[in-house]
Amino acid sequence: LNGLISGPTVFEMGCEATGSIDCQTDAGCECQAVLCPSLPTPAHAVQTQCGANCGTDLHFPAVAHFLCNSGYSTNQQPNNAAAAGFSVSCLATSHYSAAKECDRIKC
Repeated sequence: LNGLISGPTVFEMGCEATGSIDCQTDAGCECQAVLCPSLPTPAHAVQTQCGANCGTDLHFPAVAHFLCNSGYSTNQQPNNAAAAGFSVSCLATSHYSAAKECDRIKC
């Protein structure tokens, strides 16, 4: 309910005599997406394609995209678009999926 993995997950609502529904939980009656902690930018990479989420905490199921700096790739091979960058997802556990590393391209 509050976006924290350790936060409340249940709320109660009551039906008033007028037929309206009343929230009866201090934390509120609206579910919030789980919050992942601040995501550091991996070495030799820049964060891209994240719109308003750049540089902020992400909520499940947001994805941050990273592009390796010039001269770096995730497999140390040149001219491989698939190895030019990677994505990291905010998971429902409030952790991030594993990030790849940008390593210097081998000659």
